[in-house]
Amino acid sequence: MKGKKLTKYAPLAVVALLAASCGGGDNVVDKSLETGPGYAASRRVFDNFMASDALYKEVAFTNHGQGFFPSFGKPKLVVVPCVYSDDNQSADTITELEGSLQRAFFGAPEETAWHSVKSFYYADSYGMCDLEGIVVKTIKLDKTYSEMNAVGEHNFAIEEIFDKVFGEGGQLAGKESEYDDNKDGVIDGIYCVPLNSKVNNPDTFGWAWTTNHYFSSALIARSKAKYQAIGTWCWTSSLFMTRVAGGKGSITKPDSHTFIHEMGHQFGLNDYYDPSNQGSSTAGGGSMQDQNIGAHDIYSRYLLGWANPQVVTDENKEATITINLKPSDSTGDFLLLASGYNGTALDEYIAVELYTPTGLNKADSESSYESKDQILPNEPGLRIWHVDKNIHEAHLVRTRDANNKVVWTTYFDPNPASKVNTLGKDKGYAFPDDVAPEDDDIPDQNDTYYTTFTTNNSENYSNAGDAAENFYIKPELQILRADKGTATPSATITNTTLFKEGATFGAAGDVFNGFEFYSPIGVLDYDTPADAWNSAPKHKLPYSIKVDSLNGEGAKLTLTKLS
Repeated sequence: MKGKKLTKYAPLAVVALLAASCGGGDNVVDKSLETGPGYAASRRVFDNFMASDALYKEVAFTNHGQGFFPSFGKPKLVVVPCVYSDDNQSADTITELEGSLQRAFFGAPEETAWHSVKSFYYADSYGMCDLEGIVVKTIKLDKTYSEMNAVGEHNFAIEEIFDKVFGEGGQLAGKESEYDDNKDGVIDGIYCVPLNSKVNNPDTFGWAWTTNHYFSSALIARSKAKYQAIGTWCWTSSLFMTRVAGGKGSITKPDSHTFIHEMGHQFGLNDYYDPSNQGSSTAGGGSMQDQNIGAHDIYSRYLLGWANPQVVTDENKEATITINLKPSDSTGDFLLLASGYNGTALDEYIAVELYTPTGLNKADSESSYESKDQILPNEPGLRIWHVDKNIHEAHLVRTRDANNKVVWTTYFDPNPASKVNTLGKDKGYAFPDDVAPEDDDIPDQNDTYYTTFTTNNSENYSNAGDAAENFYIKPELQILRADKGTATPSATITNTTLFKEGATFGAAGDVFNGFEFYSPIGVLDYDTPADAWNSAPKHKLPYSIKVDSLNGEGAKLTLTKLS
């Protein structure tokens, strides 16, 4: 495998991204940072990465809907209200719910309990993404709710909906290209909302999730040509508009928190809670992709091309550096601090933003969404995030067993792919195009692709069982808590989580003294013993941080070079 030992993984599955479910104030849009190196090295690089990562799915599933919702311009979203075959809603109820969805997705903030999907993302993107779209007339599904769950397969649902909306006689028949803003042959986004008052539970079709359409080998003959325009799509019960504690959401003034969260997945963002344990608070619950509240964290905005960092790395030689930060929610400003930095959003680094309880954060800092833990700090302060989105090379190998059954094996290189390095210049950012030959009878086909894992963290290391299980998928975003080391550090983000005036990070004497990044220096193999892995030299924090001054208008930081 190209001269390296690679971690052996079972093939990844196409899974739905389950949402935790989830107040307002207008954001002041500052478009002063619309240009700069941050944008060139974020969204377009992220797009290229997702297309490469899709090679895995393309090979494993023959073909795969690869589109993600564009994060710039005026992309169009197709919202599809639907009812189950045994649900006999009245015509007046259907009309009322369609109007509520129009407000929830495309209305002005004052028409909702907080923000519509459109108004949220306009503010979240600093005016760079002004999504448009349509709420089509409600369609009747061929199956009951129980029948849908009994099948448990997403593909049949979206294919039926696609037929009824874009097929012959459909409301948008022949108009697929009008909803493909980036002209990649895939509809940018489809959002299905079952209008049913009976279900609001974690059953597959009674919850909220985002997934991709794919063509399995068994379905390829009948579906590839017909459904190739289907890519990423969402499914969310209409009850998420109205279930908010305290009656904030209603048919008249719908609440869009959950729709906004799921749209984050349409843009290509992951969940930041642990999908296997939604009570996990690694990211502190303080982000739209974690607990469905407030604005997106600055890392997510960087991935989507909306934030522009001030970059300091181990390449800097100054003894001290002064950094002035503006509030991230209104400007996209933040500090990126890294060692061995590859120049893009897809790497391991510290992201420092000035959080303020204003704009998109205001309402959710004043009252909780659904539970006491779903509330944001009501004071300004620094949020310091540890990002681990390193790019790794992987190989998908296809062989046949004694019974001629296809066997898939993924080999994953635990060392970050250093050759994928643009130094902030996205035009040269290329991923391998190594798709397997079409002939399915050729054994040992090897397909190279790139992926991201959170690795090289000693607490993620397991020496039990097969060495192939040494590496685990972990949340890519962690909040570094200012109250770490206290008797009662906060699990979810609070005022005490934030770094305030006088605080330090990585300086002698504080709890982050000696902070190291996860990635080791040098080559390690997947079967390296645990003690050798943990003792391997890691990338060091290049500068410590001291907060000289901080308020809701700005923060002044002094960075001091560490030896």
